Amino acid sequence: VQRALSDGVPLVVAGQTEDKPEVAARVEYFGAGVNLRTGTPGPAEVRAAVRDVLSNETYRSNARRLQDAYALRDSITDIAAVVDEAIAKPAPHLQSVR
Repeated sequence: VQRALSDGVPLVVAGQTEDKPEVAARVEYFGAGVNLRTGTPGPAEVRAAVRDVLSNETYRSNARRLQDAYALRDSITDIAAVVDEAIAKPAPHLQSVR
């Protein structure tokens, strides 16, 4: 999903396990694709969603808008900052195994 959106490609998304429902909901919320809202879409559902995404310029426009937003971020720096912040915070509930 991240790769497609960073390239401005709209999506058809499905899934009901792990973080898939949340990711699919975000794709739908931002108008960058169609959320099939199931972990087991049928061929007709997939076909209709793909046709919708390919024929509706709004999805591509919204995916390109997200592409522009991704281009403004430096993901590696952002991740490093979060890790550094987590390491710097004391965590009395965690104990060393040493």
